Amino acid sequence: MPILDHVAVLALRPLVSRACTAVGISSAEGAFTGAIEYLRERFTDHGQKINDALRRANERAWRALEIALAGESLLSRLDRNEDKAFREQVRSFLDAWPADGRPALDESLRAETLRELRAARKAGVLDADSVNSASLAERLGPLARHADPIAFIQAEWQILDEIAGTARANRYDNLARFLTLRPANGESLLAVSVRYFFRREVEQDPALFQGLDFAQLERIGHSLDGGLSSLSDALAAQSERIESLLDDLRTNVLDMRAELARQSQQLQDLGLAILRALQGHQLEGRVLRPSDSLSIHGEAEMIRARELVGRYRAIPAAQRRELPALLNAVGKLEVMSGDFAGASNDFRELSELVSDSSAQAEAHHHRFRAAVEQQLWDDALDALKHSARLDPTRFAQFPLFKFEPERILGAGGFGVAILCRNRHSGSRVVVKVLRTDGLERVWNAPS
Repeated sequence: MPILDHVAVLALRPLVSRACTAVGISSAEGAFTGAIEYLRERFTDHGQKINDALRRANERAWRALEIALAGESLLSRLDRNEDKAFREQVRSFLDAWPADGRPALDESLRAETLRELRAARKAGVLDADSVNSASLAERLGPLARHADPIAFIQAEWQILDEIAGTARANRYDNLARFLTLRPANGESLLAVSVRYFFRREVEQDPALFQGLDFAQLERIGHSLDGGLSSLSDALAAQSERIESLLDDLRTNVLDMRAELARQSQQLQDLGLAILRALQGHQLEGRVLRPSDSLSIHGEAEMIRARELVGRYRAIPAAQRRELPALLNAVGKLEVMSGDFAGASNDFRELSELVSDSSAQAEAHHHRFRAAVEQQLWDDALDALKHSARLDPTRFAQFPLFKFEPERILGAGGFGVAILCRNRHSGSRVVVKVLRTDGLERVWNAPS
């Protein structure tokens, strides 16, 4: 049976109780034939609308899983000012997913599970042209046997096991494992999400809302409702943007956790220790900001940072070249501890080591930060130009189509002053890039 048919059962589960009430039976009596007929009649009357609503709910539920798996890595891509509202919507969803509702998935497998989920979606494994309404009624009817919420949830997990089996049959093993991991609170994010999105689809169609008797259903509040509402708004407004961001994450060669998953236990221990040091300053998965420089103040933390850098240096050079994400993390640690010369060398090496343009741009941006701290203005200008050319969306400090940077004049507590040539008039102007951490590309246009 296609996965969409299984997911449809999860979406339509609230209708079972309503069907039992409508035909005058109570759950657990075993007399669910009437419930099947009740459901089949409504699926026949509103078949195409139900089918379309289920497909849209299915798509958004899987997208919710993608965003949940991406987590902070996705948010780190939304640091720019124009992404603020979008970021808050995604943040609201992630914050609403309670800790006891998160499967105990090894962090190192998150990136691989996300990759498999996106591959399965693009291959059409998680969708179908239509739902078999007759079989859907047959699958829903027996749920009338269950008299209490716990039994309902157990029945749901049987359906999720079947979905995982189909994923496994298509060789998406990590995705299958993720779908079968049961959180402490017993509820599946996929089940909660698809029910929410289906109900939202039905509420937007008065005929379908009335035909399915949704008006007679008591709304069941869930801790995720608010987060899913924010996520729904974000998906409606920026679906293509989310798709692009998730594609970027899938190919991110500077993803530390994905890189460490392929390494020995010794390297994993070192990498996780460095990650913990970055996490203490909210620096995992995002680019360097001015406030990250010399952000380590305590002597014990400084000693620990230097020890971690030393352990990295002890790795054979040939092996280090296979670990670009770890090199990037070490460079960040050096900036935090004030070793700007070491960081500059590491980020320059990183820019030559990776071939992905986005990763190269990030390496040059970090080199720019380290060079500014050393007042090496020529190096800083070179790094600035490279990062802006390779990834202007993330790293252009001002509108490059109008101003060509020629020389960095200096830097201070408020930002960096750059002498530029106006490409239209040919005149020289000074552009001041303000230091506003978290709004990296705010700039003052010259008068």
